[in-house]
Amino acid sequence: MEETDAFPHDSFKEIKFANRPLNQFGELDLHRPYIDQVKLAHPRTGKSLQRIEDVADVWFDSGAMPYASQHFPFNQEKKGLKALKEIPFPADYISEAVDQTRGWFYTLHAIAVLLGQPQAYKNVVCLGLISDKEGKKMSKSKGNVINPNEMINKYGSDMVRWYFYTMNNPGDSKNFNEDDLAKTSRKIATILYNSFSFFNTYGQFTIENGAELKSENILDKWIMAELYDLSETISDYLDNYKITEAGRRIESFIDGLSRWYIRRSRSRFQDATKSGQQSEDYLSASRTLQYVFVQIAKIMAPFTPFLAEALYQSASGVQTSVHLENWTQVDKAFKNPELIENMQSLRDLSTNALALRAEAGIKVRQPLSSLTLKDQGLEKETELLEILKNEANVKEIKFDSKLENEKGLELDQQITPELKEEGMVREITRAIQGLRQKANLDVKERIKTIQFNAPETVTKTIDKYAQQIIAAVGAENIEHTTEIINPDTDTSAELKIDDGVIGLGLAK
Repeated sequence: MEETDAFPHDSFKEIKFANRPLNQFGELDLHRPYIDQVKLAHPRTGKSLQRIEDVADVWFDSGAMPYASQHFPFNQEKKGLKALKEIPFPADYISEAVDQTRGWFYTLHAIAVLLGQPQAYKNVVCLGLISDKEGKKMSKSKGNVINPNEMINKYGSDMVRWYFYTMNNPGDSKNFNEDDLAKTSRKIATILYNSFSFFNTYGQFTIENGAELKSENILDKWIMAELYDLSETISDYLDNYKITEAGRRIESFIDGLSRWYIRRSRSRFQDATKSGQQSEDYLSASRTLQYVFVQIAKIMAPFTPFLAEALYQSASGVQTSVHLENWTQVDKAFKNPELIENMQSLRDLSTNALALRAEAGIKVRQPLSSLTLKDQGLEKETELLEILKNEANVKEIKFDSKLENEKGLELDQQITPELKEEGMVREITRAIQGLRQKANLDVKERIKTIQFNAPETVTKTIDKYAQQIIAAVGAENIEHTTEIINPDTDTSAELKIDDGVIGLGLAK
């Protein structure tokens, strides 16, 4: 309006139209060109007032957001442009669709420049569009629309969110594939659930009792070094808005926790549970694993708020929300990049050794006499070499700098009668452990008697290693029977080996 005192900015007044501005549909429409029909009389002078032709872009409002949110310039103690110093500015981070490059993203900067301010924001992300798994736009007519609510109900909002975090960078277009979402759920939620279930079954909750977190075990030292590195890396990634890199680093840690630390520490937990005796090594493993779960819950809280909350409250033993906790800070004393590097070298060697077994058709449970390494970097790392011996299932680790082998390692594939017996015992032990699960035996529940029916050569081997088998499977006795054992019950099974067929049965 031409005369600005006609309607003060802080006043409200009802206006009665002689002729209402209607559009072509007969609807009230206060936009151009219909508003141009409206003429108002100045309340004091009676002068005719109408819309002025020059108006501000409606996106001006969005660009004024930083100032309007503080009610600038009306609520500040200082007046005029000096009041700008009281406004939090610039924004650390904003996010919107790519079309806002000519809308909000632009007007924020434009108004800031007009007011003599610096750039309006430091970081911006334009989220990519979501297409179907073939990269085609989703359309009802094509029948390729994915209902997000169905995916959330099926996999949980955390896993849908995690899937998008780790697929590619936030600004990249995303081809949605439910099969990949299912894999993501198994890789994160299922592995974390199974890992914590293992601890909940075999571990001891000790941190809340003020137990000191220290251990002499090389696996505990390694996972704590990995946790320290994870904490530092994720903090750096998030400070620099590297969401995808952060998510993938967490995935790598969870994989190592489950497939290496817990798997290699399994006997440390299970042996103590079976014997009922809590050794210092068992307590160290429990303290370490519980602490790791608490910290990983804090690290995952910004990514998977519901999963992190459940894990934190279960692992910490407190009801305080993880979202009220401080960001994780692992003690720098656990920093050990050399151990991380050496353990990775060991894992690579283990993978190659198992590949050699597979090529030769030798089962992992069949012990071999030796593994020879060309690289002597781990020669003095006795604790790590012990892990490699167990993982590769060999009696000895040798070193030979002159070894002519592309992979830098060689397995002695000769199986002596003694090694064959040990392999047979391991197969039998594994079969009995499977029977325990089949019979739904509790972890601490002992087997009264193991009955077996086997060829004479196998019987002699079982008799020779009877006490070892009994101790390994939590049984009181093992005995031979001439009766045929039906393998189709919950307490019986049939095991086929090179020397024949073994019938196994349990008496609870």
